Amino acid sequence: MSRDTLPDASWSEQPFDERREIERYYAAKYLTLDWYASIGPALVKSGVAVEIHEMSASPRLEVIDLLRRRGVRFSYGTDSHGPEQLLKREFITRVLNCIGLNEADIFKPEERKGGARCIR
Repeated sequence: MSRDTLPDASWSEQPFDERREIERYYAAKYLTLDWYASIGPALVKSGVAVEIHEMSASPRLEVIDLLRRRGVRFSYGTDSHGPEQLLKREFITRVLNCIGLNEADIFKPEERKGGARCIR
């Protein structure tokens, strides 16, 4: 498969690590820092959080840092389907150590008018 063409539906049948590699490639190519910077104000205005996703290690650290500096809040998800996945914390540990998120950066549904909304 050429990296400049989208994979066919069978990409979901590829090994997990290969799927993550495909996702990272397309995220870096099309979900640029400029794009994230452009949507930051809308995320803040609408009160929508961005999920820090453990299983896919996304968004990238530089994206989290950029959005945090613009006032975007975050939620955390493991996408767990078993105890071993629930205990996995490598990415969030890296985020906390490298970016320094604090309680003010975390989405709190009770503070949002109209209820909770998260995107990833």
